[in-house]
Amino acid sequence: MTDADLQAFFVHEGVIATVSVDEGNAVAYIRHRGVPFRVTSYADGTNLLVIECPYTPPTDTTMGDLQRAADETMGNYPIVRFRCFEEQDRPGFVVYGEAFEVVPQALSKPFWQLLDLVLQAGEACYERLGTGTSAQTQASSSAPSFQTKLETLLQAGCPADGAASAPDRAPKRSVASDVMAGLALIADESSTATAFCFAANAEGAFYLTSAHAVTENVPITLYRQWPAYGRYEAVVVAKGEGDREDIAILRVDAHDAVPLELGAELPLEGDPVALAGFPKIQFDIADEYGELRPSFHQGSVSTLVNNGAVVLHDALSRPGNSGGPLFDAQSGKVVGVVQGGWERDGEYVAIGIANVVLPFLEKHGLLTGINREVLA
Repeated sequence: MTDADLQAFFVHEGVIATVSVDEGNAVAYIRHRGVPFRVTSYADGTNLLVIECPYTPPTDTTMGDLQRAADETMGNYPIVRFRCFEEQDRPGFVVYGEAFEVVPQALSKPFWQLLDLVLQAGEACYERLGTGTSAQTQASSSAPSFQTKLETLLQAGCPADGAASAPDRAPKRSVASDVMAGLALIADESSTATAFCFAANAEGAFYLTSAHAVTENVPITLYRQWPAYGRYEAVVVAKGEGDREDIAILRVDAHDAVPLELGAELPLEGDPVALAGFPKIQFDIADEYGELRPSFHQGSVSTLVNNGAVVLHDALSRPGNSGGPLFDAQSGKVVGVVQGGWERDGEYVAIGIANVVLPFLEKHGLLTGINREVLA
């Protein structure tokens, strides 16, 4: 993998990185969850990515101790191999370094998942050693918490005059601005996804997102920027099972949310569609410019699979877009729930509203008391 190949890989993954050549090896420096990583593709023909991140080893730990702990840990992470090395005076890295070698079959995974896997493997290794400071702990001790930073960036991205700049009062209206009114970002302690409001009543506001973005027994915070900034603890009302029912319903205690209209009819091949959400690249941009806002991408329906259970489309989707709306670019009606990490040759996947989401809502009794009018 050359430096051009590595740069193309990062562009494809939506990662902002500067790639250079060091002794014939392609090298990139990036940050993820506040942790610096060096990603190297060695010029020895292996075409493996080696992802390095800094750790402070326990006092009196030898390289042998570290390697033994890693060998015992890596069996739980079969797509990651551990390399141990010692290097002095490398800016941004500590004396001991860990290189996690990613095996070829792992490269089909979204890159952010690989970085998370490296962090998990490193944390597990250091837990086995019993002491020492993880890279994540180092980052958190010198920077605001993930949630605090997220809240700051989202508030900075809100309309300057608050609720008065909500899309229904904005001087210029568009389908995108109407959809933006129902968007939200959900987050746990370290990861994010997109959600959108589809109903509101006396019980609160109800949001659709992806089931794979909702981890069991992990608190979920929902953030919105319209009609005014809000931060809410979300309750999981229902959660689908498997890739074919990758949807979840969240409820928050908000009574001024703007629901998006769900399309009860199947879209047609060739119909113009767009998607909206908070892909990971928006966070890199926010780090640079100080505010976080959603992005929109337009395309068309490529084909319908399983009678519309899956909507295949070519509107650009990236990790972080999961759970966001795929909507008709002309009417704004939502026709699918985006699966952000799935991509094959420029084609992307959304879970169909008409033949999956609406029956899911019906099955869980959520149409009766919330918005059965979407079936009209």
